[in-house]
Amino acid sequence: MDSSSKHVILYHYLFVLSYLGALLSQAVATLLFPLFVLLALWRRGLRWFRRPVIFFGFSLCFLGIALQFLFDRMGPPAMTKVGVLTFVIRHRPFIDPSVDIQGLMKSLQPFLNLPYLPFTIVFLAGFLYLVWSFRPFVLFPTSQKPGMVFLYLLFMGVMLEIFLLVGESWKSPRFIFMLTPVFFAAAGAWLDRVIRWVAKWLKSPRAEPVFNHLLLVFLLLFLLPPARVAATKQTWGYDLAFRYVRDHRQPRDLVMTINLGACAFYFGSCDFLAVERGFEGYVVNKDGVWVEGWGETPILDSVEQMREVLEGKERVWFVVDGWRFRDRYTPAFRALVEERMELVFKGRGVFVFLKG
Repeated sequence: MDSSSKHVILYHYLFVLSYLGALLSQAVATLLFPLFVLLALWRRGLRWFRRPVIFFGFSLCFLGIALQFLFDRMGPPAMTKVGVLTFVIRHRPFIDPSVDIQGLMKSLQPFLNLPYLPFTIVFLAGFLYLVWSFRPFVLFPTSQKPGMVFLYLLFMGVMLEIFLLVGESWKSPRFIFMLTPVFFAAAGAWLDRVIRWVAKWLKSPRAEPVFNHLLLVFLLLFLLPPARVAATKQTWGYDLAFRYVRDHRQPRDLVMTINLGACAFYFGSCDFLAVERGFEGYVVNKDGVWVEGWGETPILDSVEQMREVLEGKERVWFVVDGWRFRDRYTPAFRALVEERMELVFKGRGVFVFLKG
């Protein structure tokens, strides 16, 4: 086996590992696999799939998808709240054939706003040129690289799946984040090609490097503001809040929060998940009692329950960030907290209330 064949095998298994990793991070990566198979069949033919290393790799990908759906079936179903500690199963199928223009536009929304918009214009202009440059009965024109065709078919194939096949609950911009490398690869390739065309038209050997440097400066100036925002954006200060609670907590104190992960990190468990809405996908029925699905934490989801806890003898801590405090609780719940509890700490947008 020569070195080039070894490299092909290495790249193939790196693809398999990358795809399985994508499945673990987001099940919607399932949408990519049918397109990978179809594009490979189109470009390579059926005989290529019969190679043991290729067949084994794609079989691992298929097995990963099957296990993903199996684990999803084994987990608790998503629920909908219909009353105080009362839930019914909410059906949100992954595959739900329909023609949904509104859902497609919702998924594409980030590409229609800054900072994506200029690249979207380049991406679409490149697509139109690619279509125009096709010659009759030629699948891959000599004037275009097959890789460019692959990028567009992959991107638009996933969009078509979202448009026709995917259920409403899965039509969200965060589910197509996996396509951003494809999007920027295509747009970047067209920018590079435009620079080459302009340099060739000017007939100057210095034109191409000059335009490349100008493009780099433009991209830096254009992308620097959103990059700085992303780099300097503070995460919610649950670490500061729970450290404060840890340093001031007494043995019989109760702790309730909306962020059970942070609470479990500092205390091992939490006494209550205190939230009125927006948590239905994480509840399970345990021996006739509705609890949070990961750590089986009791749920406190009404003003009446909150009042009952606050009327007890124990000290009560309540840790919540400002956005969820406004969004996940009714005005009556917030008023009860502010009336019966004292705000004792605030750090990076997270509040710590204490009833002493």
